[in-house]
Amino acid sequence: MIEWVVPLLLGVGLSAATGLRVFLPFFLISLALHYNILSFEQNFIWLDNPYVVIALGIAVIVEIGGYYIPIVDHTLDIIGAPLAFCAGVVSMSSMMPDMPAYVDSIISLIVGGGTALSINSFSGMMRIKTTASFFGMANSTYSTIENILSTLFTLLAFLVPVMFGVAIILFVFLAQRFIRRWISKIFGKLKVKPS
Repeated sequence: MIEWVVPLLLGVGLSAATGLRVFLPFFLISLALHYNILSFEQNFIWLDNPYVVIALGIAVIVEIGGYYIPIVDHTLDIIGAPLAFCAGVVSMSSMMPDMPAYVDSIISLIVGGGTALSINSFSGMMRIKTTASFFGMANSTYSTIENILSTLFTLLAFLVPVMFGVAIILFVFLAQRFIRRWISKIFGKLKVKPS
């Protein structure tokens, strides 16, 4: 049981990174494998291919570039939600130790996909607030911060997986409460009062 803790928390950290940028964590892992900085027996072996490095590099350039274009950044947040969920599932599943397939699938869907989607939703909500507060002038700064955080999350997931995984789990719980409160505040204002 204890041998599952580190891979699970590493998967949580990687899922959080994919919640910010879908392709960047996979690109960083692919580069690390290509240059022999990391080695995995089987988990991310599919990323250890020069063609995958090139394809992910192009995807990262397109994704990051899109977040610097007004209106496209909000569109990417909408399109990116299901992609972030899928990337979270893949990153969690790739880190899972040997266990029954149904357990792997359930944990990957709920924990990996849920973490990525929660981080993505919180990030999208904060982008909307930033756009409204600064009339879209701070969106490029916000995108830069997200890029840095996604890179940092990927590094921390490998360097300190237990501490970082626990921190992400706590953040996801707090973010969910914040999102629920924000949504209820918005819909509370939209209620029509009887005359």
